[in-house]
Amino acid sequence: MSTVAKKKKIRQGHRAYASKILGNVKSVIQNYDSSNESRLRQLKISLEQRLKKLKTLDEEILEVIEDSEITSEIEESGEFTENIYGAIVEIDSVLSKSKLHQQLENNGDNLIGEAESLSQSNGSKNKHAKLPKLVLNTFYGER
Repeated sequence: MSTVAKKKKIRQGHRAYASKILGNVKSVIQNYDSSNESRLRQLKISLEQRLKKLKTLDEEILEVIEDSEITSEIEESGEFTENIYGAIVEIDSVLSKSKLHQQLENNGDNLIGEAESLSQSNGSKNKHAKLPKLVLNTFYGER
């Protein structure tokens, strides 16, 4: 087996595993709840590592293939890379929404408690403010 064929076969194996991870990502996102957060982070790390390996293999293959095959190889690897990046962005989006939701829940409880304490303390305070006395000089209409 030539080195090009062997590298393509290795890349094919990595792509197959990455496709499996992409399927797992989609199923975890569809059924997402806070208990799946660590699983989603793990899948993201796996995708990033697989992407790094695939890029290395793609570069090695591009260096040794014939000129006529370069365009199709670049397109093929680009499409697969886009799928991986899309999944990573989707993971980040889901995780950031989850984090924001948790922060809003925590802050919402705190804000309600603060608002209640402020309304109770404002009820006992004086509602008239004492301002300093204003003194104006007399104006006679001249400059």
